[in-house]
Amino acid sequence: MSIFVEKTNKTKFKVPVRRFFVLMSARALKSIVFKNHKPPRILEVSLIFVSSREMRHLNKKHRREDELTDVLSFPHFQSAPVRTPSVRAKSRLMGKIVPMADPDGVVRLGEIIIAPEAVSKEATLFGHTVFEHYMFLFVHGFLHLLGYDHEKSKKDEHIMQKVQSAALKILKN
Repeated sequence: MSIFVEKTNKTKFKVPVRRFFVLMSARALKSIVFKNHKPPRILEVSLIFVSSREMRHLNKKHRREDELTDVLSFPHFQSAPVRTPSVRAKSRLMGKIVPMADPDGVVRLGEIIIAPEAVSKEATLFGHTVFEHYMFLFVHGFLHLLGYDHEKSKKDEHIMQKVQSAALKILKN
C-alpha cells in the first residue's frame, strides 16, 4: 500500500517533515484490521497546520465548541450500511470504512488539522516530547479518518483507545 500525505503549514511554527507523517501512517495501519475488504492500494491524507485562532474558529464552526482544540479530522468516507440504527450497530461500524477510490485509484481519506501551538503546550503538560505529541495527535486524527469515534459511547471510546494504543506501540518500536 502506498500512502501520500499532503502537508500544508499555515503557521510560523516548525513542524515535522512530511516523511515523518508518511512513516507514521504506514506503521499505524499495521495495527488496524480492515474488515470486510482489503486495504486500499493508495491512500491520501491532507495534513494542515493552523494557528490557534483558526483552530478555535474551526472547532466552533464544525463542532459548536468555542474553545481551542489540538486536532480536528474531516473524513471523506462513507460508513458501511447498518441494518438497525442502534448504539451497538454504530460500534460495529467503527473502523469499517468503505474506500471510495477516485478514477486514478487513490482513496482520499480526508483532512487532519493540527494546531502546533497547542501541541507545544500539551506536550509539556503531558510530559511528552513535541514529536511524541505530534505522533499521538496524528494517529488520533488518522483513526477518525478511518471511521473510529470516541465521542458516541463509552464502548466506542474503549475501542478507539485500544486501536490507538496498539498503533502508538508499533510506532514507538
